[in-house]
Amino acid sequence: MKPFKELASADEIIDYQKRVLSRTGGRKADEAQLYHYSNILALKGMLDSGFMWLSPVDRMNDVLEAEMIRSAGIKDMNFACFSRTNQSIAMFKMYAPNPNGVMISISVSDAKRMLELKPRLVENDMVRDEVDIELYWMGVCYKDIETETITTPGQRNSRIKKPLKELAGAVKLSGWDYEKEVRLCGRMRLYPEQRLAVKLPERINVTLCPGFDRESNRSILSKLIENGIRYEESKYEGWIRT
Repeated sequence: MKPFKELASADEIIDYQKRVLSRTGGRKADEAQLYHYSNILALKGMLDSGFMWLSPVDRMNDVLEAEMIRSAGIKDMNFACFSRTNQSIAMFKMYAPNPNGVMISISVSDAKRMLELKPRLVENDMVRDEVDIELYWMGVCYKDIETETITTPGQRNSRIKKPLKELAGAVKLSGWDYEKEVRLCGRMRLYPEQRLAVKLPERINVTLCPGFDRESNRSILSKLIENGIRYEESKYEGWIRT
């Protein structure tokens, strides 16, 4: 496949970004990890149900991207967000703040296996039957705020004329590039009370955010141990003010 900088159409960029799990930086798929920043109550919900939920566009915190997706006529995109960055202070602060934040890590090999099962429909927080749609992983590329240049780790491309529109759902402004985002996506038009759910991998690891309140969350931490899930403190514990 051509390198990112030589791709000349939006379809080529999308296809390249859908191959994100094949680019693991030389590490084996069992060793390479993806990271989901969240909170301990959301993690408890995943463990209780056995599923991770995919959110629709209207739940995005990037208002500009949400508007660009809608303006491109896309009304059926749902996704769960992961990162290739392990223990980002910025992402702890934004998505997994103290005293209840956690970072969930899964291997790339398990991420690939998540695509083998059909997702489920969620209605009013209840997981229902399977739906006949395919899931796929999508790497996010980033657009320079002043030019039409887009980037993906280590590569740049300036061949797409209107990337925010042509690559809607796979591009964000470069101010978000620290996230190194990877999305688990499913395309299905849903009602407001509905979401999609995908089976949570059996093998997950959990890192507690800096300043995590162990005392208040003692029962949930015990549940992690009962489920054979290893958790550890952040390497930044005690190093940043919480």
